[in-house]
Amino acid sequence: LAADAVNYVEAAAPGASLADAAEYQAIAAVFGRACRTGSVKGLVGHLEGASFLPQLARVLLQMRHRRLIAPAPVAIPGALL
Repeated sequence: LAADAVNYVEAAAPGASLADAAEYQAIAAVFGRACRTGSVKGLVGHLEGASFLPQLARVLLQMRHRRLIAPAPVAIPGALL
């Protein structure tokens, strides 16, 4: 899969300004550009060993319905974003 074929990334960012900023910067570095990014973790928490399941479900549902779900609202965006 070529990097330019990817237009959405389901991130693991937990809603912490430092972790979110680092993750978004890493995504931009990997793809060489900004990319639509979302995260369900702010809504469901970490769930320990099963933390990938809500993210996988979200991505599969978005693919099935061919539309992106808006990320959970953030009261105050991190200064590093």
